[in-house]
Amino acid sequence: MIKAWITRHRNFTIFFSIYLISLTFWWIYQPTDQNLQIPSSALFFTLVFTALSGFFMYHHEAPIEKKVCCILLCFGFLSLILTPILGVPDEVAHFARSEATSRLDFFPKQNDDTTYNTIQTVEDLSLDAQKLYQVSTIRHKSRNLEPAKTFDVARQNFFVSYLPQALGIFIAKALRLPPIWLMWLGRLCNLLCASFLAYHTIKIAPQYKEVFAFVWLLPMTVFQAASCSPDATINGFALLTLSYFIKLYFKKEKTVGMRECTILALMTIGAGMSKVTYFVLICLLLTIPQRNFKLKRPVLSSLGLIGCLFILCLVILKSGTSTIGLNKIDYLAEQGIHYGDQIAFIFNHPRDFIYIMLKAIANVTDKVNTIFIYGWFEYEDQVATKYFPYVYGSLTLLAGKPGKKHLSLFAKIGLLTIAFVIFLVTNFSMYITWTTVGALEISGVQGRYFMPLFAILPLVFQVGVIKESHIEKVFSFYTMASLVFLTGGLLITYLYTSTAF
Repeated sequence: MIKAWITRHRNFTIFFSIYLISLTFWWIYQPTDQNLQIPSSALFFTLVFTALSGFFMYHHEAPIEKKVCCILLCFGFLSLILTPILGVPDEVAHFARSEATSRLDFFPKQNDDTTYNTIQTVEDLSLDAQKLYQVSTIRHKSRNLEPAKTFDVARQNFFVSYLPQALGIFIAKALRLPPIWLMWLGRLCNLLCASFLAYHTIKIAPQYKEVFAFVWLLPMTVFQAASCSPDATINGFALLTLSYFIKLYFKKEKTVGMRECTILALMTIGAGMSKVTYFVLICLLLTIPQRNFKLKRPVLSSLGLIGCLFILCLVILKSGTSTIGLNKIDYLAEQGIHYGDQIAFIFNHPRDFIYIMLKAIANVTDKVNTIFIYGWFEYEDQVATKYFPYVYGSLTLLAGKPGKKHLSLFAKIGLLTIAFVIFLVTNFSMYITWTTVGALEISGVQGRYFMPLFAILPLVFQVGVIKESHIEKVFSFYTMASLVFLTGGLLITYLYTSTAF
């Protein structure tokens, strides 16, 4: 009986065995602590892993998008509770900006060019940043909506990407919940928004569903989705734009009109309003076969939309740079950072600048590897996810149906060019705005900035060697791999934070 069950569910048995072996190695790797409840923690996460695995075994016919949403919601919910208070990159600043948005203060005004208005609870939570709730001082404080001031860090960011978090904070205020619930519900609504975007990203793509599913289940994707960071919304809209592009690319002839082009432009704006480098995605219009358009002059129409978004990009850049607070300017000056002087350095030392950009390209793996890591700084762990890049590599090169319609060489070159431009522009912007003048290495660039680009590489390089009858098994493989790495990464986060903070 047992042998028959193992044979019938061989895929699950193999991965569950790998999971248990991995847990054993991770426990051995971790430093011991007398207060650390490893057995109970491991049992809890193992039960979560088993429950999700069982769901996939007995609901194998469920659409991919529903499966991905299930994983994203389950692990995201655990993450938003277990992750330390405001312990995600720049979450202190993003939480304050979300709170301002919850009061419909979409464009906060500066106070003496150094602060903007918030509430006292935001400042109370900020004092406990990077701490677990169990050992925080916020546990003993009541909700305090009295006016307060916070440093002007994220004030100039556009409010759209903060709407989900703001909704959660508003609900917590309306229900008069304790202070910690402002952060928890802010994270939860951000997670729900990310799940919504993930569902539709996968659903509308006629092909490459497994690619978008896998990117949405990357450790850093889930980690960001379960926080108050706007990156989840920004990356979500960028992935949605790529998915909609795939839909337009494989549509029938004479079916793409101005309505479809406008929708693609709006999705691009959703990503670009908060991170202008993603405005480049509108150039995807130029790679769609002209026979698909029902417009008389598709190229001219596409160029017109691209021009409009380029102007909007300049307006946003102008608005953002003109509203930077003096406290940030003073901080940058103390670090020797000044974009005007940096640009002058580039013009005076073109060879050095070329060397700097080539070095950034050469070191790309060091940056992007952080996408496969669950957690941040003190509580990240590369042991738990060190093999995830190899799984992604197999997806990039091997997955896909043989004989199915593929993107043309022109479209692939266009996609690679767009990805390369986004990479270069991001590095350039960080060099002139966040790097000491004259430095020979770019500071502040993080792999999470390039999350959507991880969906582009498989679109370009997949060769399609998987048989039609094995597609479902292949997706099960990648799903189970994601479950293993997410469970391990989340467990390590819990083990680290329960002892370090």
